[in-house]
Amino acid sequence: MRILLSLAAALVTVAGMAAIAQAQAPQYFYCYVPNAATSTVYMTQTLPVGPVSERATYGAAYAAYLRGEGLVSASARGYCTMRPTTGEIAVARQDLQSYCPECNGATRFTTAPWSRPGMQAAPEQKTAGAAIQAVIPQPPPQTVPLAPEKAPDLRLAVMGNDVTGEILVVTGPNAEKAAEDAAANAFPSTGWQKLAMSEASGYGIAICVDGPPITFFVSEGKKLLSDAIAEALPQARAYAKQTGKRPYMCRHWHIKEPGYVEPVWETSVVDLVKGHLRAYLTCKSAESDCLKEAISRMATFAVRG
Repeated sequence: MRILLSLAAALVTVAGMAAIAQAQAPQYFYCYVPNAATSTVYMTQTLPVGPVSERATYGAAYAAYLRGEGLVSASARGYCTMRPTTGEIAVARQDLQSYCPECNGATRFTTAPWSRPGMQAAPEQKTAGAAIQAVIPQPPPQTVPLAPEKAPDLRLAVMGNDVTGEILVVTGPNAEKAAEDAAANAFPSTGWQKLAMSEASGYGIAICVDGPPITFFVSEGKKLLSDAIAEALPQARAYAKQTGKRPYMCRHWHIKEPGYVEPVWETSVVDLVKGHLRAYLTCKSAESDCLKEAISRMATFAVRG
């Protein structure tokens, strides 16, 4: 009897370990290819991983696809990140835009959808064309013969996925269409919503409140990043207080010119955080309300990416 019980316990242990290993195994991935010549980093949408035997080929296959579209040079290399959940992939994307040792200083990030080997639906070629329009200024159209040239209006499109928290930021004359195409080719392709459609340049931010579903608060077209935070954060904190959830920074960006998006972190944000800390330090010991408010400002605002 003892032997049977021991065998049963061993089988349960092995099954549990197998379940844990399966849960932690990579289920999703994205790849990216830096192009130093245009300071651009092309990224795939979030995709499900395929068989183990083919996973090592994804980076080279994506780089080959971009070369075929004329977007990167022959020497460009592809890199891939795999994670167990789509949420972890979204965080990895944000981390990449804050620190990318392989990018050689490239700061423009854009999504150029791609289908990995074994997937049935390959992206249309026009999708990659829309993606490059989102990062490189296009020549102005001539709508009237001999009329003075007019540069295209700067367009900004921001979309968010209320399941994964992933944020797409696209600029250019066809930004809205390019963002819609990228979201349609993402994995998952559902849960996307338009957060901002604008012609403004400047700093922008998307602050999220934990879900499900994730709720977004967006401010854009500001002179300073701290101005965007000051506009979006109070709304996010008020909503988070009502729902008992936590607000955090999903993504921030800087639109310097048509087709140029860069991840930013500038001193005005540090000054904002310093202000919260200064409020705490200057509260008198007896002023409990003052202390609670200052601690709340510091504790309930987190940053991702």
